[in-house]
Amino acid sequence: MSLRQLAKCCLALTILAAPAIGQESFQAYTMWLGTDRPLGVLGGGPLNNLAWLTPEADGGGDRWVQREDGAFLRFSNDAAGPDMCLDVVNGEPFDHFVGLAPCGDFSGQLWTVRQEGPWLRLTNEFLGPDMCLDAFNGGPLDGMVLMAPCGDYSGQLWQMN
Repeated sequence: MSLRQLAKCCLALTILAAPAIGQESFQAYTMWLGTDRPLGVLGGGPLNNLAWLTPEADGGGDRWVQREDGAFLRFSNDAAGPDMCLDVVNGEPFDHFVGLAPCGDFSGQLWTVRQEGPWLRLTNEFLGPDMCLDAFNGGPLDGMVLMAPCGDYSGQLWQMN
């Protein structure tokens, strides 16, 4: 099976597992921290627009919308609007961290989702199928979201509700 065929297969599974494209927004959260810490976006300071697992009461842009882009998905944040897409940072000091950037023709904004039991694993076109959306565990960057080698980690297993 080619990578493109696999992406189309995973896209079909994603549509079954997440809200319908173009409909309501949703929250995304990991098995690791659960529904009390959904995926959000930091506003302001040196970490502006970077994604993190925010305390739900924070309201830090924790609602998301997905839309199809060929065989891939793009994710936008309700608070930032449809012109900002979830993207992978390419360069220091936050290389491979994930955040919002203006939507464009960038492979870091093209996401593939594959079903693993009741959970989802997210990869993207930029880094390929061996790097998964994950959450930093510990230290001053605890809960920040980045791409890491795929493995048996609860921070790489997501739900979209």
